[in-house]
Formats: sequence, structure tokens, C-alpha cells
Amino acid sequence: MNSVDKNGYFRRWTTFGSAVTFPAVFVPRRLDKYLRDSTALSVVEIRSACAAGRVTVCVSGSGGSLRATADWIVFEDDVVALDGDVVRAPAQYHYLVMNKPRYVTSTVSDPDGRADLSAWLRQMPKGVFPVGRLDRETSGALLCTDDGDFANAILQPDHHTNKLYWLWLDQHLADDDPRFLAFVSGVRLNKDSELLRAVSVSVFHRTSDYTELHVTLDKGKNRQIRKMCNLLGLRLLQLHRKAIGSLCIDGIAVGQWRPLSATEVEGLWSSCGGAARVTRNKITALCQMAMLARDSGKPNTRLQQWLETTATSRKTTVPGSVYGK
Repeated sequence: MNSVDKNGYFRRWTTFGSAVTFPAVFVPRRLDKYLRDSTALSVVEIRSACAAGRVTVCVSGSGGSLRATADWIVFEDDVVALDGDVVRAPAQYHYLVMNKPRYVTSTVSDPDGRADLSAWLRQMPKGVFPVGRLDRETSGALLCTDDGDFANAILQPDHHTNKLYWLWLDQHLADDDPRFLAFVSGVRLNKDSELLRAVSVSVFHRTSDYTELHVTLDKGKNRQIRKMCNLLGLRLLQLHRKAIGSLCIDGIAVGQWRPLSATEVEGLWSSCGGAARVTRNKITALCQMAMLARDSGKPNTRLQQWLETTATSRKTTVPGSVYGK
């Protein structure tokens, strides 16, 4: 099966049972980014390993290995090793969603011994991690993947991926309550703080004692809805994330998870601008690296050649100044 995103780039996937895995498209990257994509090491651990000379790179066609710094550019045919063991880039990516229970931290482990995601992550493909966080008291949709680019695209505030929340309030709100308007016009913690606002708010259900709201955010600051409710004098009993982009979890029981379908993965990519947008941004960053290297008197000929080949094959505009033209 294959699909074309709105930018005309083909994406292909393979289905194994009910799971969908996308092949990883390799773009040259810094060594620290390569290790971050391919291992469970933290950024600090990766930089420490590189500084200690524990990471080597065998450049394709060179026949030898060298100890590389964190900013070394790794290409697809290079062989990276950590402490002598080859580290391979992922051949495919996995995408899953879970309905996180309340009172579970959205982390791989919790230093205070509270319930965390470790029990669920052990059931998922190796290397999968949570995309962002839901605070401990909030239940609902939490994406998990081993695709760092996908996770970053979903989390980028300027990509405006909508997230739908259900709120249960311990009070009756009339239709003309000014706090409805305040949700979308915005509130501030203090005069110097950033404006907190929702994209939309609507009544889902209401009784004489309770009100259930649907609130949509397109950025989502830390505990934003809870802070807004506190500032507006709204008594929040429960908060649940129902949807991320076009992905809704109504059919998933609390504490359960499932793989995403190909259509769902494509829908999430589209909600944050498409996979092609990420690839273009990567190539732009590589162009800047190449120009900085050239201007410093230490041109990266291999990177310049890759950019020229990529520009030709993808019909992508690469600044001529990269090649000294």
C-alpha cells in the first residue's frame, strides 16, 4: 500500500497483523541525533560517550574507523559503533496510542516510585517512548512511537496540532457565563505571563449541578487547562484528553493501547504539516551547516555532494552558495 501526502511525497507502509510500521527515511544527521534516534541513551549520556571517545564511525568506502565528535555528520552507509558494538538506525517506525489512566505519570520511570508508563511500554515494540506528557491527574490520549521526527512535529507549538479535552466541572454554567468567552479570549497568570487561551469551548452536557465541556487547544502549555480553570474560578473535577488531531480514542478502554492504522498515522502527519515539511526543514538545516563549514574554511565536501544530489533527485532548491557558486 502507499499514500501521497499533500506535498506530493510518497510514503509507504507495511502491515504486520494489526500493526502498521513505516520504513524510516534516512537523512544525514549529526552523530548525537543519530544516537538519540537509535538508542535509549539520554542527550547527556550521548555527549559524554562522544567526549570520552567511546563512539566511532566507519565512513563508507574509507576502510577505517575514527573517533567522532557529537557534531559529526553521519550518512546512510556509515557504520556507527558505541563501545565497539554497532549501532544501527531504525529500519522502521511504530505508532501507537494509549488511553492513559489517571494517577499515572507520563514518564518511562518515576524517581518517587509512583505509577508510571513502564508496564505499558514493556508490552510495546522496543524503543517506543511517550510523545509529550499528560499530567498525572489527567487521563486520555497519549501517543507512543520510536519516530523522533514524528514526535517533535506533533509537539511543535507552531504546528498547531489540535487536542480535544473533556472537562467535568462541579458547577452549573449558564450559556451567558462570561467565563466561556474568557476561555477563548485568554487569561494570564500575571501581567507579564504568556496569554493562555483555547481554540474553542462548548457545552457537552449540563445538569443543575454539573457542567461538562469540550475544550480544544492547539498548543497546550504545561497544565494549561487546570491553570485556566483555577484563574476563572471553575471547579474542575476531572480532565480527559479525547483526541489528538483527527485521532479520537473513544473506543479504547482506560489503560488499554493499540497500534495506529495507516490512515491514522497519515492524518496525524497532515495535522502538523506533513512528513515532507520535516524533511525540508532537515535539508535546510544541512544547507546551513554546509555553508557554515565552508565559510569557516573547513568545507564538508561529502555533505555538499549529498545536498547537490538530493536537490537534483527531489527537485529541491538548495542555495547555490553551498557549492561556492
